[in-house]
Amino acid sequence: HERTPNAKTFFTDPMLKYSLKQSADVLIQLESIQKLYEYIPRRLEAVLKANGGKTP
Repeated sequence: HERTPNAKTFFTDPMLKYSLKQSADVLIQLESIQKLYEYIPRRLEAVLKANGGKTP
């Protein structure tokens, strides 16, 4: 019979903390990538408007 961890064990387990940290790091990276992806159309528009020159 497998033991079900109680809340204290759940939140103090070092492996769980490590896994949660890794998951958070991945989600933060995905969020950054999503923001960059959403920014591409505006960036391309600015480059086209500047005829390939400097953009703000």
